[in-house]
Order: sequence, then C-alpha cells, then structure tokens
Amino acid sequence: MKRYIKWIGSGTFLLLVSVFLATFLLSDNDQLPKRRYIFIDGGAHRGESIEHFAKSKLYSQHPWEIFAFEANPNLIRYLPKKANLTVLNKAIWIHNEGVNFYLGEDSVSSSILGHKKTGNLSKVPIKVESVDFGQWLRRNFSLEDYILVKFDIEGAEYEILNKMLIDGTIEYIDELYVEFHNIKVDIPEERDKELVASIQKFGIPVKTSGVTGEEGDWFEK
Repeated sequence: MKRYIKWIGSGTFLLLVSVFLATFLLSDNDQLPKRRYIFIDGGAHRGESIEHFAKSKLYSQHPWEIFAFEANPNLIRYLPKKANLTVLNKAIWIHNEGVNFYLGEDSVSSSILGHKKTGNLSKVPIKVESVDFGQWLRRNFSLEDYILVKFDIEGAEYEILNKMLIDGTIEYIDELYVEFHNIKVDIPEERDKELVASIQKFGIPVKTSGVTGEEGDWFEK
C-alpha cells in the first residue's frame, strides 16, 4: 500500500513538472518577436510590381507588409490603396540628406543620376527626400524577418548595393529582384555580374529579369 502511494506521488510530481515546463515554454514563445514578411518595392512607379506580387503564389502564403518607395511626386496618387501598404515618397539612396531628382519625359525614366542617357531627363532637378536604404533596413527590421526587395531605380542600384555590401546590411535581404541600367549610366555590364556574384556569396538569390516582360512582373503565378 505504501509502495502504491509512493508511485502515485512520484507520478503526480512528474506530471506537475511537465505542465510547468510546457506552460513556461509556451509563455516564452509568445514573448518572442514574430517573423515578419516584407516586400519592398524600390521604384514603385504606378504599383505594377505590387499588383503582380499580390497575384503570386508566394503572396498567398504569408501575411506580407509592403513598402513602396517612389521618388517621383507625380506618381504617388497612382499607387494602389492597400491596408498592408506603406508608401514613401522618397528616393532610395546611400544617405538621408536629400538628393537631386531628374524627371524624365516618360514617368518610368526619372532618375537621381542626371547623366543618365535615356528618358530625356530634365536639365533642372527637383529636390527629394532620400533614405540610406541599408541603414533603413537595419533600423526597421531584424535579420529574422523575411525580406524581398525589388529595385528598378534607374542606375542608383550600383552605389546602393555596393554600400550595402560594405556595411553588411545586404544580409537583411532574403531575395533580390533588380533591373540593372548599365549602358544607360555608363557602367560596364561586367559590374552587374560582379555585384550579383558578391551578393550571392551571402546566400541571397538574385533575379535580374522579369517573368513576362510586362512592366513590374517579377513573380511566378
């Protein structure tokens, strides 16, 4: 009889310990920051990439937050209205001090690089706010977040990606979609390959052309 009582007591003790541990672990997990899923559209234009992304299989798999950077103030009103979309009328760049922005004859051609050969850029720039993109990522997200970045920023991609490789903020990106504008800004095509190879060393997949040729379509349906 005593042996039976002793066995019940040991079992009860083990059960209480198990319940306590389970409760502690669940409580601890609740306090951990949840992974965020981020899509950043650099050079959002009229939101074409955002609309294509919203139709993709990838989009349906996670609760995405979308950030649209568009430096051209004339295009902001065309961006889609979505609850999970934050619009920033700023240029992605390598500092936060503002930058000259040259409007193009066509809305897809504007650039912060006044020497860009295409687009019939205006001779007189406007001043727009700028964001040090790598440091913006560092301030707003964690390395545990899943971050997709699309760049179609008319030549500014070279200095931005180079700086991110130097300061280590490239590691915040999980997937990169980028259109290089080499000939348009007098940069050898070999530089594209060098940048892609350097980024891929971090295990980051890089896509440099769209899926269909439609404006902003980078994503498999």
